[in-house]
Amino acid sequence: MSARAGLPCVMFTTQRFPLAMKTQMAVYGTYLLAAPTVQDRWSLMETGVDKLGWFPVTVFGYPFFGSNCYGIEGYKTIGYEIIDQLDAVPDHVVFPVGAGDAFSGAFKAIDEYRRAGVIDRLPAMHAAEVYGPLEQALARDADVVEAVETPEPTVAISVGSNLSTFQALDVLRRTGGAARSASNAQMLQAQRDLGALEGIWVETSSALSVAALPRLVADGAVDPDSLVVAVLTSNGLKDPDTTAAALPPIPDCAADFDSVLDTLAAGYGFDARENTVTATGRATGRG
Repeated sequence: MSARAGLPCVMFTTQRFPLAMKTQMAVYGTYLLAAPTVQDRWSLMETGVDKLGWFPVTVFGYPFFGSNCYGIEGYKTIGYEIIDQLDAVPDHVVFPVGAGDAFSGAFKAIDEYRRAGVIDRLPAMHAAEVYGPLEQALARDADVVEAVETPEPTVAISVGSNLSTFQALDVLRRTGGAARSASNAQMLQAQRDLGALEGIWVETSSALSVAALPRLVADGAVDPDSLVVAVLTSNGLKDPDTTAAALPPIPDCAADFDSVLDTLAAGYGFDARENTVTATGRATGRG
């Protein structure tokens, strides 16, 4: 938007963010800077606001209260499309949640449909998290979401926050939703399953909604026979290196067809002559 409006835009990312994501930010002409940590981004932005009068389009302090209101309004499209495309109200909606901007924006749209009489009820909206700040806030019956420990780096870098917002907590309470986390291994497996079984390559962060769903079912928060929407928020091209690192090596083959057949069998467990797959073939997600 700043590019279209001709406004200078200073953007802070972190040094750990994937190059693909930084490239997508930089191509729009922003003055992109990579700070050491997320907290450093906040303090630098706050200094720019205080000293130079910069207009902030996201949060930079505590308590964590979500992004600029116009940004959250934009996420309402997700909520409208869930109802419009299903032509029904799902029983459950599961979102990958960090700060919860998309989560709260989508809820706002669905609630607007309810208040306008388009639908007569709300779905239970559930948060799939990395570190579980919302889950812990619900367990404590807290009014404010506190920061939690981060025991290991996450592959879900887009939503890998140890903190969330009161808006997200409010959505959970108003809809009777739950919050559950998933491990790196579970997210990577969900990403592979979506690719191999559904033909959808999502960013690892986006696969979090599918990865957390088994816990929601096991804990009784979601009925497996109900209508469930797992929202996938981002394309795998945002962070291809994380995907590649978790996949088996791609085997080379010689330029003759017998080599192709032998390599398929040795590398993937796929017997192309018999059109069968052995147990080793499941490493690709197919089997």
